[in-house]
Amino acid sequence: MLKRVLAVLYPEATATFDSAYVLETSVARLSQRTRRSVLGTLFKEAAIGRVSAHEVRLRHYSPWFRNDFAPEFVGAFDTSSGRPTLSGHFRTRLWTRVFLTFWFGFCVLWTLGATAAAFSDSKVWGLPFAGLLMIAFGLGLLYGGRAMGARDIDWLSRFIAQSLRGAT
Repeated sequence: MLKRVLAVLYPEATATFDSAYVLETSVARLSQRTRRSVLGTLFKEAAIGRVSAHEVRLRHYSPWFRNDFAPEFVGAFDTSSGRPTLSGHFRTRLWTRVFLTFWFGFCVLWTLGATAAAFSDSKVWGLPFAGLLMIAFGLGLLYGGRAMGARDIDWLSRFIAQSLRGAT
């Protein structure tokens, strides 16, 4: 049941990108266009992350807006079909998932404890509603942030495809 709840809260979108080049060239092209940190591109939109044949982690950087709920691409190159392909998925960043899981866990425990307290003492009947409001606030952050980061999947997909297919 926990896996189902986590899958609803933090969905992943699978993606595969074919390359027109051999593996070494594909890694080099994608790596050259990717900035290692934000410091390399303070005032320009860019892809930030790490690129190697075994692991690719990319996120979209926008200089005037930070959104930790926006998806990142996590994947690796595969050459089993004869041509290199970059396979992976778009998902919410790890620390964002950890924070929200802690948030929702605390809110559920608060609500359960407050409900038990409200049954034993009618003066605290409002406490369970505070827990429900905190859950609603967390869901608002999650879905609002995800909606604002929805274009990042398209942006990163275009960036990766252009890097691997030769378009500049």
